[in-house]
Amino acid sequence: AGAGAVTSVQPSSGTVGGGSIVTMTGSGFVAGVTACKFGSGASALATVMSTTEARCVTPAGVPGATSLAVALGLAADASLVSSMAETFEYAPEIMVRAVTPLVATVEGGSSLIIDVAGLPDGRPAWCKFANQVVVSASVSSGFKTSPLVKCVSAAGTLGNFSVDVSTNGQDFTR
Repeated sequence: AGAGAVTSVQPSSGTVGGGSIVTMTGSGFVAGVTACKFGSGASALATVMSTTEARCVTPAGVPGATSLAVALGLAADASLVSSMAETFEYAPEIMVRAVTPLVATVEGGSSLIIDVAGLPDGRPAWCKFANQVVVSASVSSGFKTSPLVKCVSAAGTLGNFSVDVSTNGQDFTR
């Protein structure tokens, strides 16, 4: 294994169901030997995009922070060699309970309040309107027990559309 470094991990969180694509940037990534290990799970080879970018898919996990070891090589027994420790946070699955109002203008710019079950305190949120991600979401305390997410709608076409929410900008409610 050669020398290398991980300079960033994005996103640094995902849902407990797994399936998040984590992109690591740094140096020294080599196809066939760069691997990821989330917590105490098994190591899995990364998809190496270049010597400075690699991607791993998260396995299922439990809520909370876990270690993410990024290895630049695997030993014969599949243990990590030259690993660099990072942290990855597993968040509970979230669910959209209600959207108010139920209409938005085709031009976009409509403010929508979304009641989200399971959104952890202090977590940022992203909204998606019919496959268009809107990054300007704000989170506030809910009137009852769940946080409220305020999103400004994107321009769209006439008709019905889905509204989905994410805590990492990648894994949206379904």
